[in-house]
Amino acid sequence: MSHQPVVLDDVCLLQPAAGDDARPSDHELHPLLLQHLEDARCSGGAAIELAQLLPRISRFYEQIDRERRGTVRSMQLIADEARAAEQALRDSEARYRTLVESAPELIVVIDRDSGRYIDANDNALKFFGLTRERMMSLTMPELSAGRQAQGANAGPLLAECFAQAAAGRPQVFEWLHRDAHDQEVETEVRLMALPGASQLLRASITDVAARRRAERLTAGERNVFERIAADAPLMEVLESIADMVESISSRFIATIGLLSADGQSFGEIIGRRVPAQWRRAEQRLTVDIRNGSSAAAVYLGRHVIVADIESDAVWQRRREIAMAVGFRSAWSVPIKTAGGRVLGALSVYRPQIGAPIARDVDLLAHAARLAGIAIERRRSEEALRASETKFRSLYDRMLEGVYQCAADGRLLEVNPAFVKMLGFERAGEIYALRGLSVLCWNPGERAEFECALQLHGEIRNAECELRCRDGSRLVVLESARVIRDGEGRVVAYEGTMANINERKRAEQAMFAEKERAQVTLQSIGDAVITTDREGRIDYMNPVAEQLSGWGKDEARGHS
Repeated sequence: MSHQPVVLDDVCLLQPAAGDDARPSDHELHPLLLQHLEDARCSGGAAIELAQLLPRISRFYEQIDRERRGTVRSMQLIADEARAAEQALRDSEARYRTLVESAPELIVVIDRDSGRYIDANDNALKFFGLTRERMMSLTMPELSAGRQAQGANAGPLLAECFAQAAAGRPQVFEWLHRDAHDQEVETEVRLMALPGASQLLRASITDVAARRRAERLTAGERNVFERIAADAPLMEVLESIADMVESISSRFIATIGLLSADGQSFGEIIGRRVPAQWRRAEQRLTVDIRNGSSAAAVYLGRHVIVADIESDAVWQRRREIAMAVGFRSAWSVPIKTAGGRVLGALSVYRPQIGAPIARDVDLLAHAARLAGIAIERRRSEEALRASETKFRSLYDRMLEGVYQCAADGRLLEVNPAFVKMLGFERAGEIYALRGLSVLCWNPGERAEFECALQLHGEIRNAECELRCRDGSRLVVLESARVIRDGEGRVVAYEGTMANINERKRAEQAMFAEKERAQVTLQSIGDAVITTDREGRIDYMNPVAEQLSGWGKDEARGHS
């Protein structure tokens, strides 16, 4: 078989048939095939043997096939990577959603242009008490207090924060939201733009109301206790308690009503923010179940919570005046002593209808206990001072000398009668002495007296002699007792001393007179017999003994 030469143009026959105009040029052939033909041409000239051409074409298509398989593998790898990336993205989104849903704070996404929420975690939905569909139809201002801290308008503040966050400057600020109970709640908001979508803002909202509430309560209690410790007037202490309650919410107007002495009406109304008209109406208000929450709380001795003054029977007699001053709800608790005696009522009035939540009820009960402690303590102090004044007056006016001395004998306290009795001018002169034994005529007897006192604990009507300032002798009748501490150690002695100098002189004079009468009776010549009121013989002189034949000892007691 002969080998026919093939010119380059004949290669075109290997291409798919087409019209004459479609005949390919060199540059239309595959570059790899052109390279093979060019190699063949260079080695054999323009004419190429078919035996040379076919292997080259075969290698060409093998190369093309390898390239195709490589391309398929590459495309398959790319598809696998795309699927893996898509799965990783789904996993990442799931993890992000889990993190968002399990986060303790409230997380929302806001569209900056419309201001509407476009996403929220479950905590946010629970906090606002909304379904997801309902929340997605609202804007942040609609779930916020219209007036923020220091009375600032919510709208302009939010617009500025949104603009700053969208510009890449994260914002952290405090904000008053309205919760599911329509209560104003203090929150801390962290606002930032989502990466790659500056029109979407992510807000992380933390409820700081409990922390702020605890801080205010702690500060309020400290203020109250400082005033109590400083012995401030009772009205000032009670005002600080009302201030503590009002610090929890700007909607609260707190009052403390104190009962008059007869317990039938209110005598004092304490509270800085209470309207003057209401203060006048509350003072001298009779305690009755139809006279409002405070009067009913005292009357019933328990909490009286009125969510709507306009419709509650408790306010039957005072509804108009309460609504005239802007009150719509009233919550009252009685103020009691530790023993349960009612002293008054603590009340909170609000310009909105509504009942208190649990923590507000606890606040009122806590404030009422503080008020009860303050009132009872002050009244106990006043009673104690009155008692001290009374007994100090008795102490100072006593005719007997009263003293108290330490275990070592130093005089700690003496009354004016003691000072005067010993001839001193001031008690300080006596306190300057080494001890009570210095005032005793016989110091050794004083030591024996104190030993007997420690042994028996108390001695009554013991006669002893003292030395006055001028050196004269004073006979007193002393009664004393020992004061011991919890472990039984002697810490002091206290007692009284009655001046019996005059009585001793009278006794001595009487004894002398009796002695003289005895001598006279013994020496006279007449018989003398004396009897007591019942006629029993108590004395016979010698002449009577001789005449009667009875000795005086035998006759004594006979009638």
